Amino acid sequence: MIQVTGNEYISLPFINEKTGNINYLTLLNMTNRGMLELRGNPLIMSNIYINDELIDVSDKLSWNRISYWIPVCLYEDERLKIDTIYLTPPNQKAFAIRVKVTNKSDESITLNNRFILDWSKTYHVVNESYEIKTQIIKKDSNWNHGSILQQFNATPLLSVATMEEGKTSCDLQKGETNVYDFFVGLGYEEVSAATAAKHLKRVGFNNLFNELNSFLEDKIIKVEDSYLSKILNTNLFFSYYYSSGKTLDTEELVLVTSRSPRYYVSAAYWDRDSLLWSFPSFLLIDYKFSKEVLKYVFTKQIKNIGEHSRFIDGTLLEPGFELDELCAPVLALNNYIDTTKDFSFLNNDYIKDGLYIILNKLKSKRHEKIALYETFLMPTDDVAKEKYLTYDNVLVWKVLNILSKYLNDESLYTEAEHVKKAIYDYFVVNEMFVFSSDLNNSYSIYDEPPGSLLLFEHLGFCNSSSKIWKNTVNHIRSKDYKLSFANSNISEIGCDHAPHPWILSLANSLLCGYGDSAIENLKKMTMDNYIACESVDEETGLCATGEAFATCAGFLAYSLNHYLNY
Repeated sequence: MIQVTGNEYISLPFINEKTGNINYLTLLNMTNRGMLELRGNPLIMSNIYINDELIDVSDKLSWNRISYWIPVCLYEDERLKIDTIYLTPPNQKAFAIRVKVTNKSDESITLNNRFILDWSKTYHVVNESYEIKTQIIKKDSNWNHGSILQQFNATPLLSVATMEEGKTSCDLQKGETNVYDFFVGLGYEEVSAATAAKHLKRVGFNNLFNELNSFLEDKIIKVEDSYLSKILNTNLFFSYYYSSGKTLDTEELVLVTSRSPRYYVSAAYWDRDSLLWSFPSFLLIDYKFSKEVLKYVFTKQIKNIGEHSRFIDGTLLEPGFELDELCAPVLALNNYIDTTKDFSFLNNDYIKDGLYIILNKLKSKRHEKIALYETFLMPTDDVAKEKYLTYDNVLVWKVLNILSKYLNDESLYTEAEHVKKAIYDYFVVNEMFVFSSDLNNSYSIYDEPPGSLLLFEHLGFCNSSSKIWKNTVNHIRSKDYKLSFANSNISEIGCDHAPHPWILSLANSLLCGYGDSAIENLKKMTMDNYIACESVDEETGLCATGEAFATCAGFLAYSLNHYLNY
């Protein structure tokens, strides 16, 4: 199992539960349009000697998360107790580790405690990982009394600095405790890295802990069931810190699928993932932050809106038009306005300009005669067999209704009504919604958790008593549908992209009237150490595909909160 934590600048996506070592860390970098991953063997390791004997903690650690986000581990035997806390204070380009060693024995013991930073490799990550093969130089800081590791291209690429507080070597009498803090700072070059670490040392571990813990405690969503509380809040914070972040070099807020390289398309931007899945959970944490997210989307990302994926600076990564992604910014904006009533936000020129960019691109995708809109890629990012998708056009219906209000254009409301009629005319077969159609004789009876027919009632397109919608839901969830997994231990929907039960499907179930069965399934899952992944094994509930899926974690947290608290 793996523990994770992080703040706005630094992610620790691989804390080894067996050893307590940090295998690697990541940070976002605008200059390189992605993420830098620092690796070692491992990157950070703690060695504790008692009377010159190295303590082997492997497989003997117990773990917990304070406030669902701060990892703590405990080692205990007949002689000593070791408590370790991994702390990533808010808005700091640094983190800290505290080790407390208590002598439980009746005799004095000699303690030697030292962290080893072994930064040997750096990788550039955007979906794929490539090693940056330039020299890493180690030196002592000229004026900050710490150890510096610095990597150069022609100019500095990145620096890491370490500092300590407390005794690394001492004698402990019976019942005595030694507290040792290890601070790690990151920066563009030596001075910024060293002072990032030094600032934490000056502020002090206790003050930093209290600041972070107070923030987390204020954001925790109260749930009576302790297991569901763990799932909801852990995923809420994982999405907040791993599907958004600030670049270390330019300090800009950006959105990504995941800041963990364990997710197979990490460190890049998707409209759908960020705005339909993460964004609802952002609103549960901070309205001001959610507003800044929308500003980033409507400025940095707007020029290639609706294209498959982009770098964090908005330039194109993977071409391919996706209708659901074009709709996503409008739906997120409407979600923000409905929640906050901040109507003045609509007066910003970049919002108005962005809405017209979206509308004009949408118009270019309309069938020349029928009020339906095409896509090239489906919500799984796979190529559409038939280019007219029912789910996508339901989103278009909703978007046109929103734009008719925001742009004060009655013709868009009329077009929305035409779209709704066309959906029933062309996407209903045998009193059931199909997944897609070529608008002639070809159609697909199918569903995808990332863009599911199950959500039509939640989206307001139809009500729960709709016979057509109920027939559709009953079919998708029936044992006769090959990807329903209704005969399996985990009875959630899969799709061809990953033929296992999807966590997004479980979230959809929470929103479409099948919450009780979704909760039953959720309690059989460990996913990725209780953090959302793409899909799970249908029998064991263990992660099958897509570990550390940060945007999905947001949708799971939002859906679970919606089911439990509304």
